[in-house]
Amino acid sequence: MKQLGFITGLPRSGTGWLATMFSQIPNVCCFWQGRFYFRDCINSLYDELKEGIRPWYTWIAHRKMNWIQSEDIIKTVGNRNWISEEDLENKFDKDMEEMMARIVPYFMLKAAKDTDELIINKDTVRHPGTLIRLVNSLPEAKVIFLKRDIKETLMSSVLTHLQYKTNGGIGIDPFTEADLIQTQKFIEGKVEAPLTKESMVKHITRMLKVIAEAEEIALENPNFMILNYESLRKETMLSLSKILNIFFKFPVKQSDIDKAIMSTGGYQHKKHARKVGNITLDGSPGNLTKLLGEDINKEIDKILKEWSK
Repeated sequence: MKQLGFITGLPRSGTGWLATMFSQIPNVCCFWQGRFYFRDCINSLYDELKEGIRPWYTWIAHRKMNWIQSEDIIKTVGNRNWISEEDLENKFDKDMEEMMARIVPYFMLKAAKDTDELIINKDTVRHPGTLIRLVNSLPEAKVIFLKRDIKETLMSSVLTHLQYKTNGGIGIDPFTEADLIQTQKFIEGKVEAPLTKESMVKHITRMLKVIAEAEEIALENPNFMILNYESLRKETMLSLSKILNIFFKFPVKQSDIDKAIMSTGGYQHKKHARKVGNITLDGSPGNLTKLLGEDINKEIDKILKEWSK
């Protein structure tokens, strides 16, 4: 029986690395950025299903193309070969979680190969509420939440945002143009922090709310696992073995896990290291926090302390 799973976490928390390793395991299919539970897709789906603004299958076509990069899918889905008219009509009377409970598995199973037994969607979580929608609509699905040091996550996010925007990309929601300017000044050594204090408090609070939501879910849901990024770096083989063999109950040979790890650049994950200005993003624990000045570190520690009360 095919099994569905999700790799989630805040942006820049290691979800991409873990998903890349998963995708190298035999009979495992790992899709990227389905974004089923993001607000833009939720709103789009509501618009299409409830208001009839545009055909529902255009949403499916967009998501499917995002995964397998095939123009032919537009024609296939455009002809509504995926789902019956009766099923389509029934969705108008369902609430969102019920709709997602039917749409997401249908989509993931259709997109996977017949030989795939474990089908994973990797998506980052930017806002509170996303994880709750996921576990409520698919309670049987296994979910992994990557948790990384909050300072490292923040630093990697804002630096990556700058890199994406500089290269003409869309950046990382919800960072702003003002954040971009501040980060650029930080790289140039003109300011001591990549964000203003006000913006830093806002983003850290948002991140902490997502983490708190994950921790609350994990206490009650055996299908929800929090994985520490630093532990994954330190004990990659052991972590992957536990995730696959114990959490997913998906037997995998140690040799296959080793090959998957080596395919991403080895146990220290150096393959995807890159530079933003003079700053190297290589995922090493503590690599980015040390770039923050003593006063800024104290400010963040103060936010974390107040949050924990």
